Amino acid sequence: MKNDERAVFSIIFIGILLLNVMVKLRKNAYWMKMDRKTSSAFFSLRGIQVIDIFLRLYSIIGSGFVLIPATLLSACRYSQKGQRRKALFLVVNLAGCRWVNSILRKKWDYRAPSTKPFFIRYGFPSAHAMNATAMYGVLVMLTKRLSRKTKMMLLSLHIGFVSLSRVYLGIHYFTDVLAGVAWGAVWLALMKAVFYSDQRTLKKDLTCE
Repeated sequence: MKNDERAVFSIIFIGILLLNVMVKLRKNAYWMKMDRKTSSAFFSLRGIQVIDIFLRLYSIIGSGFVLIPATLLSACRYSQKGQRRKALFLVVNLAGCRWVNSILRKKWDYRAPSTKPFFIRYGFPSAHAMNATAMYGVLVMLTKRLSRKTKMMLLSLHIGFVSLSRVYLGIHYFTDVLAGVAWGAVWLALMKAVFYSDQRTLKKDLTCE
């Protein structure tokens, strides 16, 4: 098994394992009591203007209002350049990620925090955290302008801020966003395996950018 295949397999394995752990913790009364306290304490920090603006902005960045147009525009750009594999990768990843998230949320039917500022029926897993991980992960993967370490660092920070913004706004618990990141990583790894099982194909597409 090649290193790239091992990495994909490891991400899928660890992601599913983490998601299952989060599901069990969501059912655990003691854990959820602690999670509610921790999340509420973080939520209570609201009111510092600079932090409010920053995290509200990040919440918007992780929403479909930004991700859907950004993904479709990127797909159109790649398609116009004749890079149809990249375009299809983006579109399938977008549609599949959102569809899978809706299925998972209805399956477990875990409610959002009572501190939520507006109605959200399903809280688990966080769609924003999952979307940010899977969709921005693809955009980062398909660019060659930065080194691999730099891309991973920026993506990690980005996902972290999107996830924190949802807890800060009182919309999710920490368990919800961790589950969202876990399944977002699994979905991204699966899409990578489907579209770029051969690392040489990915490198070839990157050279065409």
